[in-house]
Amino acid sequence: MLTQKELLKICQKEKISFEKIIRKSNRFILAKGRKGKDNVVLKILVNPQRKHAKKALIKEAKILELLNNLKEVKIRVPEFFGKNLKGKYPYFKEEFISGKILERKSGFFFKKLKRELIIEIARNLNNLIKTPRFCFREIKNLSNFSSFYFKEGLRLHKKIIDKTLTPVQKNKLKKLIKNQPKILVPVHGEVYPNNLIEDRQGKIYLLDWENFGFGNLAHDSASVYLRLKDKVSKEFFLKQIDFKNKRDFNNFFRIEIVLQSIGSLQYLKSQKAYFRAKRGIKVLAKRGS
Repeated sequence: MLTQKELLKICQKEKISFEKIIRKSNRFILAKGRKGKDNVVLKILVNPQRKHAKKALIKEAKILELLNNLKEVKIRVPEFFGKNLKGKYPYFKEEFISGKILERKSGFFFKKLKRELIIEIARNLNNLIKTPRFCFREIKNLSNFSSFYFKEGLRLHKKIIDKTLTPVQKNKLKKLIKNQPKILVPVHGEVYPNNLIEDRQGKIYLLDWENFGFGNLAHDSASVYLRLKDKVSKEFFLKQIDFKNKRDFNNFFRIEIVLQSIGSLQYLKSQKAYFRAKRGIKVLAKRGS
């Protein structure tokens, strides 16, 4: 396990003046420091034995480096300052974005957002979708948010689906999944409030790219839609999403809304929130019939 002493050694090696730990989990530590004029974040693997976490960190470092270097990409991400992926504790360095995380106290929903911020989020997602797939051909272990992901969603959440949807709704959902067009685009995978930060100029940056992969047009949009609390913001957000084929987007969106809602039920601790989510799933499933 990474100790404070080893963390300081890494900072010393990189000539970073350590300031504080800004996030800590059983997988990674995010440490903030200063190198010259730059505010830097070190993302470091905590336990070398956790091979899955190591692969995720290596993938995220490569994705961030690629996004920084691609001229085609117009997504706001932290500036990439380098990596060391061969030692006992692999890590990479990125820019520290001084600003506010967009989550409410619950962590699951967005705080109330101004329209300018909703437009900023949508612009980032639109630019990501438009990024050519070949740009990422050298990156391995990319997540797959395609038909396999949908079928896994049905399998993993079978009990909740059986309790929440009627047999007719379940059959329609399975039919939608079976007949989905094979349109795969770059997907962040976790466009959650705690992975979006607003800087002092009101610009939105996307953080935490370890689950980046290829998926359908509506995956990230559905994540944002579900976490916006009021109906006006939800509808305004959808109007900002740029898609070529409205029918394909709507079909993907219906699948994603139902499966992501069902998947999120296990994280909602409040009984009131639980029943609100269940009711919302039924309404959306019925509307999509």
